[in-house]
Parts: sequence; C-alpha cells; structure tokens
Amino acid sequence: MLTTLAVFAALAAAPAPSDEKVWELILQLEGEKSAAATEQLTPIATRAMPELLRAAHAAGLGELLAPSPMFCGSSPEMLLAMRHLNGPAGLRAGRLLIALARTDAALAQALAANADPLARILALLAADPRGPAFLRLLELAAKDTALQVVRVASQLVDCPSRRTPATAEIAAALAARRKQLEPLSRCDEASQAGPFVKAFFENGQAANGWSTSGADAWITTASGGQLHWKCAIAVYAGLVERGRYEASLLLPLVGERMPAEARKAAGALLQRDERKFPEKKRDEVASKLVLGGLPSSAREKIVVPDNPKYAAPDTLAAAALQNAPGAREAIEKRFICRGFGVDDTVALLGFVPSKTNADAAARIAELCKEGKAEAVGALIRMKDPRAVTLFPSVVDEPFVANALGPALRDNWSADWERVLRAHSQHRNFGGIVEAAGHPELKAK
Repeated sequence: MLTTLAVFAALAAAPAPSDEKVWELILQLEGEKSAAATEQLTPIATRAMPELLRAAHAAGLGELLAPSPMFCGSSPEMLLAMRHLNGPAGLRAGRLLIALARTDAALAQALAANADPLARILALLAADPRGPAFLRLLELAAKDTALQVVRVASQLVDCPSRRTPATAEIAAALAARRKQLEPLSRCDEASQAGPFVKAFFENGQAANGWSTSGADAWITTASGGQLHWKCAIAVYAGLVERGRYEASLLLPLVGERMPAEARKAAGALLQRDERKFPEKKRDEVASKLVLGGLPSSAREKIVVPDNPKYAAPDTLAAAALQNAPGAREAIEKRFICRGFGVDDTVALLGFVPSKTNADAAARIAELCKEGKAEAVGALIRMKDPRAVTLFPSVVDEPFVANALGPALRDNWSADWERVLRAHSQHRNFGGIVEAAGHPELKAK
C-alpha cells in the first residue's frame, strides 16, 4: 500500500487542481476529519470526479481492488463500509466513488463515459450485478480500448454470483477482445512499434508512467502495456509521421535515473520538436530539458506558476536554474506552505509563544492559503500585534469562526471587541463573535 507521503507526492506532481477546496477535502479523507470530509464530498462527487479520480490513481488499481473478494462479494453494504477502511487518501477517494456510484445515477453514468480507464473500471465495480446497467457496462467493456477495463470485466463475469445466461455471451466477447488487445501489452523492440502507433493514433491510447532499472527503461501505457524505451521512441517517430507529437513518450526518458543512451535520444527529439508541442506542454518540456542540461529553444525563461504549491518540482527547479523572475520566492513559499496539515500545526504554535513561533505563524498567514486563519489564531494567543493587522485578510476564509473563535475567547479584550465591531457587517461576523463567547455583540 502506498504511504501517505507517496500519495501526497503523486498529488503534488499532478497539474494544478481545478478546485483547491476539493483537494483539501480529499486529503482530509485520511485522518481525524475523514467523516466530515466524506459528508462534504458526497453531494459534489460528480463535480469533484476529476480530482477524486486523480487521487485514486495515486493509490493504484491493485489497492482499489482489495480487500478480497472485491469482485465476487462487493455488496452495497460492503462498498459503503469500504469508504471508512484505513488507507491513504487516494485509496479512500476511489472507494468513495465506488460506494456513491451505487446510488447516484449521474455519477455512475459520468464514470462509465469517462475517458480515464480507471473511471470505467470503478463504474463496473459499482454496478449492481443483478441490474440491467451491469450488462450494458459489460457490453461496452467488450469494445473498450483499454486492456485493464477488459481484464476487470472478464474477472467480474467469472464470479459465480454474477454469472447468468446473459453474461455467458458477453464473456465470450470479452475473451475475444482481450485476445485482440493482449499483443499491445508489451513492445520489446523498435520493430514491434507499428500496432502501438495505430493504438495511440486511432484508439486514443496514452502513456501514463515509467519504470527503470538504471540500465534499462520502460514506458507504461494507460491500458497497462509496457514499451521498451527504444520502442517508445519508435512509436513517437511513427506518430510524428502522422502529425502527432506525443511528449509523454519522451519526457520520462530524460530523467536523471534513465540510461544515458535513452536520455540522449529522447532529449534530441524533445529539442527538435519543442515548438511543435501544445502550448500547455512546453513549460514541462522546457523544464525537463533545462534540468537535463540541454538547451531549451521554445522558452527563454520558464514561467513560474501563480500557485507554486501545485507546480511540478521540475518546473520550479528549472526556473531557479534560469534565475527566472519569481522563482526564488515561489520555492520559498512552497517550502513554508508545505504539507496539507499546516492548519492544525500552526494553530498549535499559539500555545507555545515565542518570537520564533510568532514569526513563523505570521509568515504562514502572509504567504499561504491553507492555514492562514489558524496562523492568525495562533498570533492572537501569543498576543502578537500582527494578529490585528492580518485579521482583515482572513475574515473571508471558510470556517474562520472555528479557527479564531477559541483564541479570541481565551484572549478577549476591549481592543479585540473594537476590531470585531469594525467588521460587524461582514457575513462571518456573527459566527466569529458567537465562537468567541460573545453572541450578544450580534444584537448591537
């Protein structure tokens, strides 16, 4: 099972999420706030599906299919219970999708229609084996382009509890489809690249991972196939002949741990085609080239993201090597705001007042989104004057009453009453003064 650190690393390396609040809730699935996070994610699961799927990928399909017997014993009660099993946030996110899709038709349909093979697998696992939706999903799986989906569907119809006369016919179709896709499970030589070029170009196949022994390297496809690095380069060349530039086949190969020959070959192709990649890919390509000691032509300077917390480490490192504007500040901000439990941690500083702790809390309040309100609460406890200055910047934060109320209650003063009265028209005013133990101020 992946450790929490591994899940966080996988999530941090992903592109910036569309909804930071959703990511915050997903990461709270592991820990004391798990029940509350599950409750808040449940009504927005369809909208939050991209983030939940990305988190589930961090856990991996093998973990999501545990515990045995997932295939032949996944009753609704078992699936609902699985939401609360111990495990990383990504694992819980995947199991939450399975559980909710049992009763949420919109979510089930969205999973089944998703381009991500993992989503389609989750839809299969969630479907009631006695219902018509299960048969429809099996029929779709028998035409799926992803070998993983076909494999899971084949295992499902092998279960005695799921076997019916209708599934027997589908099982034959799944077996035939699996036989068609199996040749695309491994490519050892460049001469074997042809079927993979066709799969990438015509069937929407994609690269989504890599592995290396140091002496050799492989690219993993979304369907579970393995491409030797020489084959991956041959597939890339075949796609270029058709007008498609698939950077994902080359980018992992320029990493420091890759064989020197692979790095050289992939780097040369990335340099040659750098301006042919989609605009949103060029920063990633340029970052890899800069870190690999190769010149980048498409970017004079790496662009530093607005929110460095979700930037790829390679992007920030390459920007620093180029002395790009804002690179130093972005790296410092990422370090100071690191970790997804910063809110609870900084709140504790208020109980151990010192100049060092006050400076640390103030820095978090100034730079970070997560933990901002809790940092001000810590400054209130330490009776640091910066709490008053920073208060207006947190009054709009969600759950600000929970973050500030206890600190204000324990350190109430006429000065703080005046500060709060100055914000009496704010929507969070009532919640703050009530949490601070002075609900009478709401009536004044």
